[in-house]
Amino acid sequence: MSVYVDIQKNLGSFALDIRLQAGPGIMGILGASGSGKSMTLRCLAGAVTPDAGRVVLNDRVLFDAGQNINLPARERRVGLMFQNYALFPHMTVEQNIASGIRERERREDILMRYLSLLQLEPLRQRRPSQLSGGQQQRVALARMMASEPQLMMLDEPFSALDMHLREQIEPALLHALQAYKGTVLYVSHNMEELYRICSTVLVIEQGHVIEQGPTRTLFRRPKRVETARLLSCRNLSPVCNGRTHWGISLPVQTSHVGIFGENVHLLSAAQPDAWPASVVSIQEERSQCVISVQLTASGVPLQAICPLGYRERWGLGQSVYVRVQKDDMLPLQGK
Repeated sequence: MSVYVDIQKNLGSFALDIRLQAGPGIMGILGASGSGKSMTLRCLAGAVTPDAGRVVLNDRVLFDAGQNINLPARERRVGLMFQNYALFPHMTVEQNIASGIRERERREDILMRYLSLLQLEPLRQRRPSQLSGGQQQRVALARMMASEPQLMMLDEPFSALDMHLREQIEPALLHALQAYKGTVLYVSHNMEELYRICSTVLVIEQGHVIEQGPTRTLFRRPKRVETARLLSCRNLSPVCNGRTHWGISLPVQTSHVGIFGENVHLLSAAQPDAWPASVVSIQEERSQCVISVQLTASGVPLQAICPLGYRERWGLGQSVYVRVQKDDMLPLQGK
């Protein structure tokens, strides 16, 4: 199973121009708010009509502007799970799930399969108002999967849940998605979530695909400035005449360079290839410590991500030395 997309849509503030191809598996879609992620899903589902282009799902043309083909949403075999889950409030759990089943003669078998897969049997007679947010999410996913779509799309599925519920529900969601044999497009702002769930990630910026690749490769070595920003790369610098604004010379041709905070190492004593600096701020977060240092030579700050215990090792104004491995300086292209 595979999906091919080449669509254009004028959105006023910018033009959506998306080209992607995906086979079986889970593809994450990452982008800033308003970049066109949700609109792309709505175009594929048939809720919005592109101005031009073509959408093909498993050799079946869903949309082709040139040939005047535009299948209605009910005929596309595409499932889209919205952020608010959109359950029917007057129906029970099993009625909500059964509403998506196409094959009447297999209804009971399919219903029982997804009640079991998403651990919903004890809740089958409840209505949405009697369910927690996490339970509603599982019902929405079961309803979508029970329709046996050839393409499943999830738009910020955890956005309405707190961290505790996310951690409880994610294993069940991942188990269900891995049991699915088709293509999944998974939109999220949560990078850790995408890293755990998706095998590949596509990055959208202002309606365009700017980067795509295996999740672990793309997260560790992005190629675009915009991608590095989305991945919380805390240290970005333009390159002018082979030098960064930190005063570091680079042997490669590139417009920018990025350094993830985890790759900025603070030392208490001078070592080869280490730069003198002083600590200018220390910010403690839930699971890490962000230490900003100002390089002596350039006066430009760098941010280091350290374990929480490092908070006690450094003080404001303290002299330190900074070392970054050459391989951890990422050449980036973009604005």
